[in-house]
Amino acid sequence: MARPPVSGAVVIPDCIEMKLHWTIAGQRCSNVLHGTNSFPAPIDPGIAEDLFSSIKAATSTTAWLALLSPTVSLDAVSIKDLRTANQAELLSTSGAALGTGTGDPLASSTALVVTHRTQQSGQGFRGRSYLAGMVASTLSDPNTFSPSANAAALAFLEGVRQVMSSNSMPMVVAQRALGAGTHHDGSPWSARPADVVPVIALDIANTRVDTQRRRLGR
Repeated sequence: MARPPVSGAVVIPDCIEMKLHWTIAGQRCSNVLHGTNSFPAPIDPGIAEDLFSSIKAATSTTAWLALLSPTVSLDAVSIKDLRTANQAELLSTSGAALGTGTGDPLASSTALVVTHRTQQSGQGFRGRSYLAGMVASTLSDPNTFSPSANAAALAFLEGVRQVMSSNSMPMVVAQRALGAGTHHDGSPWSARPADVVPVIALDIANTRVDTQRRRLGR
């Protein structure tokens, strides 16, 4: 039996949650990222706006938006303190950044995946960001994204990572607390406490077109 998540509110020591909020053809979605939380409590709400303004100003963001449909917008950044339970989500206040790409948009569920790497491998030691909203010219063929699209996606998230670091919240993979379980062979699998693991690199593990069906809406 797989290790179940510990019930109740998510609490992770030294962790802050950051979301990139998007609208894609009228459907709202988000990329959830995490960083090391070094801020005194309560967290200053202005930090969300500092992050959003810096992300929008990055040249890598401008280049990524040029591959997104005009029906796509990067609406806001939010942050949430995960060191204690039930903290409020703090939202940025400035205006959205719009996609500037041309041509037909891909389906809202179509995604390009960027992998977050840590010093360790295996389950719980990597993360993924599913980027969506691109135009059809980002494809090399029906099954794969073009090298330039992959490079732009990687640069965009690397730019976000640099903004997080410059704002004293370096990117991490967040590990939620898990209860004890059993491996496939029946041997015991010990519980895992909540923790954070520093992200040391981002990469494109596979250029294949991926999907997230929930981004199509209900």
